[in-house]
Amino acid sequence: MVVNAPDAAVEFSGGRLRTAPGQDFLVLRLECRTERDDWRFPDLVEIVRRSAEAFFQYGDGQAFRDLRTDAVSRAWNSPDLTPLDRKRVGKAVMQEVDDVLTLGIVPDVIGFDRILPADDPGLATLNLRDLLAR
Repeated sequence: MVVNAPDAAVEFSGGRLRTAPGQDFLVLRLECRTERDDWRFPDLVEIVRRSAEAFFQYGDGQAFRDLRTDAVSRAWNSPDLTPLDRKRVGKAVMQEVDDVLTLGIVPDVIGFDRILPADDPGLATLNLRDLLAR
């Protein structure tokens, strides 16, 4: 907590900050997690949905492959993810998009249930070229 006032003019108790009227203050709350609570990014959800539409409209056509590549590449290069999580989400996106090919169903746009554990040994050697070649 940062307050632009003498110490005597600030009171913090019971989770409440009390200052004199007109005092400037900044309160930061830091939260530490070992895992994200939401892997779904709106742009990825939209591209996965569009890839399914392309498959059903054009079969296994170029539009589907282009959207698949776009979705996996966005996850792989996301500035919102750590390098390890980029691999995990990229693989999950690829599997979700590929459900259209194997199951003939629209991917689940509610959530990834296939995020690999961070210690999965296959992540160490996973690269974007191999992921997109599948």
